[in-house]
Order: sequence, then C-alpha cells, then structure tokens
Amino acid sequence: MEQYYLNPPLPEVNSYAIGNALRYLAVPSDYEQMARLGADRSLGSGRVAILEWLVKQGLPEGLQIVVDQIDDPSVRALGIKYIRQYRPLPSGLRPIIEQYVDDPDSEVRKQARATLKKLSTAN
Repeated sequence: MEQYYLNPPLPEVNSYAIGNALRYLAVPSDYEQMARLGADRSLGSGRVAILEWLVKQGLPEGLQIVVDQIDDPSVRALGIKYIRQYRPLPSGLRPIIEQYVDDPDSEVRKQARATLKKLSTAN
C-alpha cells in the first residue's frame, strides 16, 4: 500500500494498477488502510478499485467513504456504479445520486440513471 506514496509520485496508470491488485489481494484486516487510501483524493483515479473493494466489504462506513468521494470527477462514474453494488441499497442515497443525472460526463449520467433505477426497485 505504501507504493502509492513514492517520491516522485507514480503516474496515474501505475496507481490504477496498484489499486486493481489491492482489490484482489486486500483482506478484511486491511480495512483501515484501504479506507485511508480510498479517501485520499491526492491519488486521483488510481484509487477507484479501492472504492469498489470498500463497497464489497458490506460495511456502512465503506459505503459512506465511496459516497463522499463521488464529488471528485476522477472517480465519480465508477464510484456511482460501485454504490449500486451495495446491499441493501439505502434509499437515502437518492438525492445524492440525482444531482448527477445531468452531469457533463455521459458515463456519469448513465451510472446515475442506473443507480436511481436500482434505488426505485430496491425500495
């Protein structure tokens, strides 16, 4: 996990590769470190796979970290997609997701609509 913080910093593509590896290698006892990485905006899109890992842990705290990150355009589309994977999907997310239906990024709009649809059928 310390590979994220090399000096000079890794190129974003390398950070993404590290995050992808951690998504498969991290275990529940790594939760605190993964939560810190997921919330570290200096890592940009390199942390997107970590956000998926946090959702898959099924903890409300992990979901909240992802929700808190979707205002960052570098992880927004995939963050919204990963939120949709959380079970049970909290209905209180609707107002948060709705603000992205008109996002300039077409992928964000697509993921927001899919998540809102899932929220409608889940509740």
